[in-house]
Amino acid sequence: MKRTVSLIVLFALLIVFPLRGLAAEKHEPVELTLYTMASGGVVYTLGFALSELINKNSDWLHCNAVETSSTFENLRYIVGQSDKKDTYVGSAVTITVDQLALGIARFKEMGPWKECKWVSLMASIASPLISLDPDIKTWKDLKGKTIGLDTMGSTNQFMEEWMIDHAWNIRDEVRLTYGNTAKIAIDRLMDGTLNVTWTGAVTLGPGEYKKWKPMPPFERLLQQRDVQVLELKDEDVAKVREKVGASSFSLVGCEAKEIGKSDLPKFKGFLNSLGWLVHEDMDPDIVREIVRIIYENADKFGDYHAVGKGITKETIGELPVPREDYHPAVIEFLEAKGHKVGR
Repeated sequence: MKRTVSLIVLFALLIVFPLRGLAAEKHEPVELTLYTMASGGVVYTLGFALSELINKNSDWLHCNAVETSSTFENLRYIVGQSDKKDTYVGSAVTITVDQLALGIARFKEMGPWKECKWVSLMASIASPLISLDPDIKTWKDLKGKTIGLDTMGSTNQFMEEWMIDHAWNIRDEVRLTYGNTAKIAIDRLMDGTLNVTWTGAVTLGPGEYKKWKPMPPFERLLQQRDVQVLELKDEDVAKVREKVGASSFSLVGCEAKEIGKSDLPKFKGFLNSLGWLVHEDMDPDIVREIVRIIYENADKFGDYHAVGKGITKETIGELPVPREDYHPAVIEFLEAKGHKVGR
């Protein structure tokens, strides 16, 4: 009997140890580079968080977060360094990736280029159009008004222009000004230079109308003035998607909220959705390891930045893109755990 047991144990060891050897050979050390944005910002901070979590929770992946100037620069890296497809992780806005895939705007000479695949949502930012004029309620009230957009080349230039040109058709009836970054936009709205402008709020959690936290300039305005939010409609966004081809162009809902002198009903803003992406040909084992670490440590991103609280097991697959725009390894991982992937 003892001899039989010993033979069984020996046989099991002969099976297990070779398999372990194969696993170790398969997962040789891999050095990842994660391109973020300017140091101190949300994208850099959450990129650093992901890098640190990978280094703490993987035996074979190591990640280094690198500062860059913009998500545009990040996409230029991935286009220009396809030979590094197994070591590159990028941070980008879904709208910017749409532009790369279509070969439009800043990507005319680089695109169309469709080799990017998403790994996870990083943050969802609502960008409503706001005013201090109670008579400005819908796009029909914009005629003859001055509208402040973000810097040229930013998503809050393109999204608003797309609506003005392709859904509302009022380009010749409004005055557009540029260079209105978050703080400047609010300052110019308050001093009367602008009639309407964009702003930002971080959205959190599930549901059609989400919990939200205003960005500091927006919160300052809400505390001091009675703010009006322009009505935005999904059917107008659908017209833009059809005409432009930007598949991730979407709205996000924000729940009713009272802040300072403003009592806002529920509203919708343009969705600036940020995420992490890789080359479509990245080794599935590497992608699977990255998404596993994000999934198992989703509750830790909020320890690095308040915006990171928006990363949950449920929201990893909630980027406003078609399911097939996620990497196949991510789709397999999340759907096996019962989560919906993509729009």
